[in-house]
Amino acid sequence: MLHNFALTILVSLAFIVIIVPPIVFLVLYFIDKRQSQHSILRNFPLLGRIRYVFEMMGPELRQYMFDSDNEGKPFSRMDFQNIVIAGKYMKTLIAFGSKRDFDKPGWYLRNSMFPKLAEEMHVVCDPKIKTKRYVGTEGLFSRKEHLEEIEVQPWLLKEEDAIII
Repeated sequence: MLHNFALTILVSLAFIVIIVPPIVFLVLYFIDKRQSQHSILRNFPLLGRIRYVFEMMGPELRQYMFDSDNEGKPFSRMDFQNIVIAGKYMKTLIAFGSKRDFDKPGWYLRNSMFPKLAEEMHVVCDPKIKTKRYVGTEGLFSRKEHLEEIEVQPWLLKEEDAIII
């Protein structure tokens, strides 16, 4: 009786370890080969999945082993991410900040080539511009994106506020 039970567990374990992973890999392979959103997954299905898994694990790995998000040459990972998110997803970003404590007393200068007060600036927000943006979700094993047509509001200075050099 005990021998049959041990044999059943061994066969079940062998099935899970030997048979199931190749079936899962084959299903993912054919799903990725037929999709049209990501060229990396279409051209390199299994390696692309591994790449995205490592990309999702990146913050945990960088926490202890690799450069942080603010290090790296010629651009840090944070600089690169800000540019990609703004260009691809058209999300509103918080501008590059400072690590200074602005609550401490003292004088702080803000860089500007041609400073103007907010009251002096006249902004044109019309007409709206038609464009497309990516909308998507990223999971550990799934990555869905699609293009969506939107109208964005431009933020332009009027002609009388144009800066002529």
